[in-house]
Amino acid sequence: MEAIITVPAYFTDIQRKMTKLAGYAAGLDVKAIINEPTAAALSYPFPVGGGRKTIMVFDLGGGTFDVTILEFNGKEYNVITSDGAHQLGGKDWDDLIIEHLHYVYEYSTGSDLPEDMVFEIQKKSIEAKLSLSKQQEVTVSVCAGNNFVTTKLERTEPLENGFIMDCGDMIPPFYFETRASNLLAACRSLCLQALHKARHEWFQIDEIVLAGGSCRMPMIPRMLKEISGKDVPTVIPGFDYDTAIAIGAAKYGKIKGNQIVNDVVSHSIGVRCLENNSYRIDHLIRKDTKLPAKGESTYNTASGQGSLVEVYEGESDLPDECIKRGTLRLPQVNGTVDVTMNLDEDNILTIIADCPPRPREIVFDSDYKDPKRDIELKEKVHTIDIKP
Repeated sequence: MEAIITVPAYFTDIQRKMTKLAGYAAGLDVKAIINEPTAAALSYPFPVGGGRKTIMVFDLGGGTFDVTILEFNGKEYNVITSDGAHQLGGKDWDDLIIEHLHYVYEYSTGSDLPEDMVFEIQKKSIEAKLSLSKQQEVTVSVCAGNNFVTTKLERTEPLENGFIMDCGDMIPPFYFETRASNLLAACRSLCLQALHKARHEWFQIDEIVLAGGSCRMPMIPRMLKEISGKDVPTVIPGFDYDTAIAIGAAKYGKIKGNQIVNDVVSHSIGVRCLENNSYRIDHLIRKDTKLPAKGESTYNTASGQGSLVEVYEGESDLPDECIKRGTLRLPQVNGTVDVTMNLDEDNILTIIADCPPRPREIVFDSDYKDPKRDIELKEKVHTIDIKP
């Protein structure tokens, strides 16, 4: 079965490789790995003949957050920049309610919440979050043994001023949007960061596209409207937050080969080198460079000694703050080594080190088409014993 797999835009090439390997291990013929915000844009019903548009895709899922800025000219999607956070998503909003329910139960009963109630509390918290996306307040009840606790959760603080807490009640009121202010600030910061990287102002953004079920929370489109000054549509015929990425991936699979999606490099890639008695990363391919991308440089080597070309991924100049991608061992070299990096449309990285007696090549992402490797992976999957 052929498959297009979507991943968060900030995924490293190693994460993409592992995702693709997992697909092959499951018996899928993985045709491509594409970024989730790009897939969401593919499914968005732009009006026919609408001309060139610059779009910001705000993708807030259950556990991850991506923001991508791209251009659509009626035929091609050209990604300008992508950013995101791998530990920011709807679950963080769930946790705000979970923590409050724990506090209310423990304060009201004087005892810890039983361990067998953890899943029930998570379920009630998710249900409360969904309810608060549609109404101002919701009442949640927690029953454990002989203890029964009820608490009220509100979406926003009341407009009127005054003392809002009973003097005898030490349980603070729960205002969902107030509690989530730090999470909203993180989303806001990443949007502004992406805008800065794209060298755009808000007036240059024509549409803000929401993707991911967590965007159903009213605080999300309102926050975006506050910082952009633009209306953010929440009800769009033919477009659904929950299925937008899947539909976009299917559309990509249909049109793949027509080259209408032009993406960018997710993370900078470079070589570790010694400079002034300390190691640093010399980036040959920078983040947000359009794919396919190429970078090359020449390095001096110690005369008559074997050399290592160590490749790192990340934005920092310090190796310890980047992810090591791999190592190419060279023979004894006199003089210099020419290193060339090529990153193709599928984010497959090839590195060639040109040195005597012959150029040496290393491919960090395999082509995944080796039948022998496919069989080995499938055999490993089949040996996993999943007990009911």
